[in-house]
Amino acid sequence: MAWVVTAAERGSFKQCRRAWDLGARTRRGLEPIASPAEDGSVCEALAVHYFPGMWAWDRDIVRPLVLKAAGGAVALVERYMDWAAGIDEFEPLRVESDFDARIPDPREPGCDLVTPSGEAVHYRGRINALVVDGHGVHWLLVHRFGQWSPSESLQLDESVVAAGWAWEREHLDVTIQGVLFNEINPDGQFRRSVRRLSRFQIAEAGEQLGWEAIDMVDRRLSVYPTPAAHCRVCPFVAPCVAMTEHGDAEAVLADAYGPRPSDEPTEGRLGGSTWSLGRGAAPPKFGGR
Repeated sequence: MAWVVTAAERGSFKQCRRAWDLGARTRRGLEPIASPAEDGSVCEALAVHYFPGMWAWDRDIVRPLVLKAAGGAVALVERYMDWAAGIDEFEPLRVESDFDARIPDPREPGCDLVTPSGEAVHYRGRINALVVDGHGVHWLLVHRFGQWSPSESLQLDESVVAAGWAWEREHLDVTIQGVLFNEINPDGQFRRSVRRLSRFQIAEAGEQLGWEAIDMVDRRLSVYPTPAAHCRVCPFVAPCVAMTEHGDAEAVLADAYGPRPSDEPTEGRLGGSTWSLGRGAAPPKFGGR
């Protein structure tokens, strides 16, 4: 057995410990029962578009497969493909691929972190794509949806550095040069930004993750809310308010929340390790349909 810290749970922990405590699978492991499913059709379509086994295919053959996966986002995805055709100066190696890396113990160099009960502590997440440029250099391609992100927020994004660290830790033959931020505006505008990662940043990400995980595996850790702008979109606002006002938070949780499903990687998923990634290979199903 392993104690798993996911990329999303790490973000929640750093933002608000109360929300993390309620949602993390290693804590309460809850989620809203009636939460609307996130529309991942654009991500699915881009996974087909960048699927390594079809990258050398004629784009006229690939295009209808991509649009089939796009669902209701056909117009947006079609505009994206036309835009990206002029700037995609790389070759995709992996798409929508999971990583699962052991977290090092920063207190004992050369050792991996374990919980007080002896369980290995892992960091788990997913990359949108791993690509290689014409110089043989590896980059992470990260999709971002919504309005443009301030340039400073892209430069300070810890999650992409941690993903680069985790990918290198799992794949010792890969060195991540940096991140290509692929921003997709709902109005049909697109922007690509480049962020280079230094060796120091990659190493520091692993150490920082280790210190955070030490706190996260501590059952005696103090849990408290951090009220801020993020509360507007937090899925745990209702029980948090009940806790703050000394109301019946457990009744709120029992009425509107249920167990969060397993985060185990899905075998056979498009882009997963069970697919053949050689040129000419194609997954048997597109877009999960």
